[in-house]
Amino acid sequence: MAFKNEYVPPLEQETSEFLKEARETLRTGYNKNDAWTVDRENNRVLDRTGCGHEIDNRDEEYWEYLDGDECYGFTTKELNYSLITEGPPKKMAVTRDILYFKGGELYKGMPDAQVIQRIKEAFQVYGGACMASQNKVFEHTLLWNGVAV
Repeated sequence: MAFKNEYVPPLEQETSEFLKEARETLRTGYNKNDAWTVDRENNRVLDRTGCGHEIDNRDEEYWEYLDGDECYGFTTKELNYSLITEGPPKKMAVTRDILYFKGGELYKGMPDAQVIQRIKEAFQVYGGACMASQNKVFEHTLLWNGVAV
């Protein structure tokens, strides 16, 4: 079933039981700058928890993914971010490579095919900064150690 990105207004972000439980499960706090991509119908959340601050890792982003009761964490490196069309809406192309993954098969840090497909679906609807609220359309390419998934 496809990931359904939905906009959750700021007040509801603070009061939503779904997001409260997701934050507890993912062990994240509440921050007004959280970049949540939410699919409450299917109990899935993609959360951008941060990015690299040093010059060497400024293109790295840290993510948490919740799929039902299963949690995953991974790091991506942004390889490309470019404008396709001015729009409106603006179309952007983004390529990210998964560098590190935790969760999945015990001790292997390898996502199974279903999980990686669901993460890819979440990325396809990820708005670049927050939930379905920007006037931009993103075309995401997701790689796993340099190979398209």
